[in-house]
Amino acid sequence: MPGSSATPAAEQATPENFAAVLVTNKARPLKVQPAPYPVPGPGQVVVRARAVAINPLDWILQRAGTSYMFSWIKYPFVIGADVAGDVVAVGPGVHRLQVGDRVLACAVSTDRRSNNPAEGAFQLYPVVREVLAAPIPANMDYTRACVLPLALSTAACALYIKDQLALRHPTSDGADAAATRRAAIAATDPEFTQDHDDGEDQRESLLVWG
Repeated sequence: MPGSSATPAAEQATPENFAAVLVTNKARPLKVQPAPYPVPGPGQVVVRARAVAINPLDWILQRAGTSYMFSWIKYPFVIGADVAGDVVAVGPGVHRLQVGDRVLACAVSTDRRSNNPAEGAFQLYPVVREVLAAPIPANMDYTRACVLPLALSTAACALYIKDQLALRHPTSDGADAAATRRAAIAATDPEFTQDHDDGEDQRESLLVWG
């Protein structure tokens, strides 16, 4: 159930996990070997990977190594950021996802705040964070879903982080909130009209060329 600290049933054997491991700096190819089966922490889920995608960072880490970038990584390490699969366990505080859900996720093993090979996508059972996972639509298969995390996270970073465009985060109730505010103003201001612009309801627009 959502929010439970569920792991596979106690009477069942722990699933066997395998990972494609970056064993040393600039190691090529990755080495497939057994890996610990992870236990989800607060806000995390374990996913049985059904498809993974390779993004530019993955091969750059192999070719260029981690001497200048990602210097905090200690080998052996599991990389990979883009995964789609089935939720098999949920950690404490998880409310939006439950065991059995088909999800796509952005795995963050290489992030300095994580620095945890259990969160690398290139394994059968990666740990992912609920906030970086989303249900897969019923009409989408795993191979199509697994390519979305990089594209979506790249776009989100460009749009919203403070060192980029720094746009305000979208909200689902923005239009309703604006309408409610206009109605409240109209009730107390006889000179207010619905097409009056009070300066607070202006919406940001972004024009993308190319």
